[in-house]
Amino acid sequence: MLATAAIGEEDETADRVYPLTRTMLAGGEIAVAGPPGYCIDRQTRRDDGLSGFVLIAPCTHTDDGAEPEEAVEPLVVSVTVGPRGAARDLPEPAALAELAGAPLIEGQTLDGMVLVHLSDGGRSAIPDGDARHWRGAFLQKGHLIGLALYAPEGSTLADAGGAAFLASLRAGIEAMNRMGPR
Repeated sequence: MLATAAIGEEDETADRVYPLTRTMLAGGEIAVAGPPGYCIDRQTRRDDGLSGFVLIAPCTHTDDGAEPEEAVEPLVVSVTVGPRGAARDLPEPAALAELAGAPLIEGQTLDGMVLVHLSDGGRSAIPDGDARHWRGAFLQKGHLIGLALYAPEGSTLADAGGAAFLASLRAGIEAMNRMGPR
């Protein structure tokens, strides 16, 4: 069974740190978690009280040292939380591609989320990465949330599956953040 830690929790009684399944960013205003089988890389977690950043990747630790029960696709997703009020509107797909510095394959704005599929830049995040990668942006509680998905060469997540993964990640983040002011 996959052992999970609550937000920021570590096992103080053993010399073991359990996978971090969720965390709070932007001074505790925004909760972030990956889908089942994916965890927060605690070494990449940054929070200055106004904004924050984490990487999400497959969970690799269990409470008994065994392989995780659920095999998941390899990938890395960055989650960037901007300061409250820094962005009032979502960028257009072409502007998001320009900010990423990569040519746009396709882009769309759907249900308050901008998604762009980019033809370059994906190899920078993971070994044997696909050049293609996905970026997404949405507003949550007055913060602009930026997502970037990097997958191995030829993965369905570097192709059409990446949009669905980011949309699902966004839905999970929104569900965790429904309480409190928007």
